Amino acid sequence: MQGREDIKSDLAGFRQSVKPLLQKYCVDCHGPDKQKGDMRLDTIDPDVVGGTSFDQWEDVREAFNTGEMPPEKKPQPTGTERDLMTRWMDAEFKKVKLHGSTKKRGTVRRLTRDELKYAYEDLLCCPIHD
Repeated sequence: MQGREDIKSDLAGFRQSVKPLLQKYCVDCHGPDKQKGDMRLDTIDPDVVGGTSFDQWEDVREAFNTGEMPPEKKPQPTGTERDLMTRWMDAEFKKVKLHGSTKKRGTVRRLTRDELKYAYEDLLCCPIHD
C-alpha cells in the first residue's frame, strides 16, 4: 500500500497532455497578456497534490466540468480532449484526498455535462440530444 509521502502529482501527464490543452484553449484569456477572472494558466503549478495552485485547480476543474470554460464563443475541446483533461484532474484530486491534504475547500462536486445529461435521461426515461 502506498504511503502518503509516496502520492505525487502526475507531472509528466500534465506536460504531455494537459499543458498543451491549456495552451490551446485557455492561455489566450488566462495567460501573460490577459488574466480574465484573475486567473493565469500558463504559469499554474501543475503539482495539484503538493503545489501552490490547489485553489486555482479547483476553479479550473469546476469551470471546465460545468462547461463554463471555455466560453461558448471560443473554440471547444473535442470529446477526447475534454475526457483527457477531466480524467487527469479527477485523478489528481483523488490523490489529494488520499494524501490527506487539508488544502481542500470542501467536498462539493458538480456534475460534468455528460453526467448531467445522463442523469436527466435516467430521470425522464428518454434520450436527450445535444
